Amino acid sequence: MSAINLRMACSADVLTIHSLIAELAAFEREPEAFVLTPQDLLQHGFEQSPPLFEVVLAESPTDGVLGMAMVYTKYSSWRGPCLFFGRFGGTTSTSPQGGGQAIGRGGLSPGR
Repeated sequence: MSAINLRMACSADVLTIHSLIAELAAFEREPEAFVLTPQDLLQHGFEQSPPLFEVVLAESPTDGVLGMAMVYTKYSSWRGPCLFFGRFGGTTSTSPQGGGQAIGRGGLSPGR
């Protein structure tokens, strides 16, 4: 397996992000629950300030994107601001290559 690199996603990655989320919804047997469009993701994550989420992609020079992590905040009436970290292991064909694991071990620090 080649090296896995982590990088912040940019607006050009929206279709990849959308595809990974759709694949997760299908895996969870809830494809109808996934209603976000690529345009929604573009607007919410890359065109507004502050963005509602950030995405870190795990990729290999030979295999492309292997997985992603979506980081976003919520507000708890009991605890105040909370940071959520959703890790997506990648496509069925790439998940054995460790993209999701690399993100989990990557020592991500939101806000860079």
